[in-house]
Amino acid sequence: GESIRIFSGAMVTKGCKTIAKQEIVTRNEHKISITEDFKENANIRPMGEQIKQGELAIKKGTKMTAGIIGYLYGIGVSSIDVFRKPTAIVIATGNELTKAGEKLTPGKIFESNTYTIQAAFQEFGIEANIQTVEDDYDSTKEIIENAIENYDFVVMTGGISVGDYDFVSKAFHEIGVEQLFYKVKQKPGKPIFFGKKGETAVFGLPGNPAAALSCFYMYVVPALRKSMGYSATTLEIRTFQLANDYKKTSALAHFLKAQYTDQSVEILNAQSSAMLRSFSDANCILFLEEGKENWKKGENVQAYLLP
Repeated sequence: GESIRIFSGAMVTKGCKTIAKQEIVTRNEHKISITEDFKENANIRPMGEQIKQGELAIKKGTKMTAGIIGYLYGIGVSSIDVFRKPTAIVIATGNELTKAGEKLTPGKIFESNTYTIQAAFQEFGIEANIQTVEDDYDSTKEIIENAIENYDFVVMTGGISVGDYDFVSKAFHEIGVEQLFYKVKQKPGKPIFFGKKGETAVFGLPGNPAAALSCFYMYVVPALRKSMGYSATTLEIRTFQLANDYKKTSALAHFLKAQYTDQSVEILNAQSSAMLRSFSDANCILFLEEGKENWKKGENVQAYLLP
């Protein structure tokens, strides 16, 4: 026999059993009637409905999205500790490099690695600076030293192999970069370097464009995500059925540009270390481990989903 009018967002009066929307209420002077069925506790938000006092609001390693930021403000949290975004620089080496838009003379190639890896960093919210350096030892050493002093991530492309003009590995050693690994039994990107000096992560990626990008996704991304506080550091991994036969050398693991649809994954053409064209169709990188030469259609394989 009792009711009281209340507005949206108001505190519910003591003893209130339910709230009927105005749209289902008819009023006749000082009496009301409800025109539709309704349940007890309808349209009431109880205290502690979203989270109880003392409960964990969010876990460490949670990415701050718009929804989570709004959720925190909604429970009265206006500031939290977060991981600082790392700073990064990408440096390409080579006398043969020419900027896009300039005249290409014999023996030269258009430089793409810095722009490729810079764009890959952007996919993870990092604005990386870019530079190039000619194949000169003193210049290479100087630019690496300066980069290590000023950035959290230093990514070199090219100059990491054993050619007469490959000065990057020698410069790393003389500067005092601690080598954590150098060369991996894989294709593409066998001559890959990873080390640290102080808190700076230092990568030496191959000069071939597709190899450099594949190695970025497989090796730089986990280190990058770890430094940003992610609990899952690699790209998302899923299992698919192979859509076509594939033969490779058994001595090396292969990372192949591929395209998945539903439950199957197809290995794309143009797998050369120098060719980025297949990345235009790829939505994943397929992993085939070493020790096996022939892969058959229908076999289960793992792929890393591209961002």
